[in-house]
Amino acid sequence: MVCGPEGDLAAIDADLKRIGVDPAHPTPSALAAHDQFHAGLDQGTARLCDWAGIAAGSRVIDLGAGLGGTARQLALDRGCRVEAIDLCAVGRVSPPCCRRWITPS
Repeated sequence: MVCGPEGDLAAIDADLKRIGVDPAHPTPSALAAHDQFHAGLDQGTARLCDWAGIAAGSRVIDLGAGLGGTARQLALDRGCRVEAIDLCAVGRVSPPCCRRWITPS
């Protein structure tokens, strides 16, 4: 799903509610259906991180972050700091619907 008009956010909220997840506090796995569209999905991200040596304390920039799935995965699973940047369909950088599930550290 492309981040864009608030209708996209409403659709994600509705899907989260449908599977019994509080939209204000979703788990990364609950959001995966909406933000893990790259090759290899989350397992591919883990393999790439292993190859690149990304570990706790690493600083990573995620360009084209979408809703931030990879950024959340790296921060939670690897304990690294991630800056996530995306230009959404309406031309804004890091729109509120993308920042909503990112917790600053």
